[in-house]
Amino acid sequence: ALPAWQIDHAVYTMLKYKPNLLLLHVWPWASDQVTVDDVHELAEKLGIAVWYHKRIWLNLEGLERYVIHAYGALPWTLKKAQNVAAVTGKEQAITLFWIEPRTFEDAIFLRETLRSRLAGNRDDMKRSLHLTDTWVQMKLLSGMALFKESLRWLNESRDVTRCLAAGQRLSSSARALSMPVQTGITLQPEDVAVDSGAVLDFYGLRRTRELDLLYAEDAPRAAYFKKLARRQGAFFGDHG
Repeated sequence: ALPAWQIDHAVYTMLKYKPNLLLLHVWPWASDQVTVDDVHELAEKLGIAVWYHKRIWLNLEGLERYVIHAYGALPWTLKKAQNVAAVTGKEQAITLFWIEPRTFEDAIFLRETLRSRLAGNRDDMKRSLHLTDTWVQMKLLSGMALFKESLRWLNESRDVTRCLAAGQRLSSSARALSMPVQTGITLQPEDVAVDSGAVLDFYGLRRTRELDLLYAEDAPRAAYFKKLARRQGAFFGDHG
């Protein structure tokens, strides 16, 4: 059998070729009432393909940060994330399902049917599952859930606002390359990586005034960032 990380990478690659995929979340406090078998059985009855499922473990800070990326960087989202963390207590698991419905309405019906099986009031049921609305949202959250480096940042970063600020800064510089996902959250191009001191900044280990980027060997891309840097009065230097 292949190692889990190789399967995760293969799944992430597959996402590029599956524009109808959505990501269904079962939040920690509902996992004892909505099982993996429940989702698979109901999805099969509805003709919804379940391509993959995975359980990720997050501490309180990691869960709060994941919720922010799932719902958007809004004031009410921060409060919701704090409430989520307060309910769950210690490190908890989120169960994720990559599903391909025939229509979006089928996916909504799957989610609502699963919610209806839960005990508790309507608010508890609403908080129990989350379904992405778009492929871009699914892609962003998949990148967080399928890579151990992303999970490590969620659990160990000391200051999530630094990463959000850098992402917004990069997005404002590369609007043609970044895709908006939620308020304050963007999906960055995959051939650009943040490097050097900014990575330490993301973990809250040191402050940096620079945003070092590594990009695929692509002359047009390099020229694009140089042009942006000149426009903003910033220095852009090539590293050999």
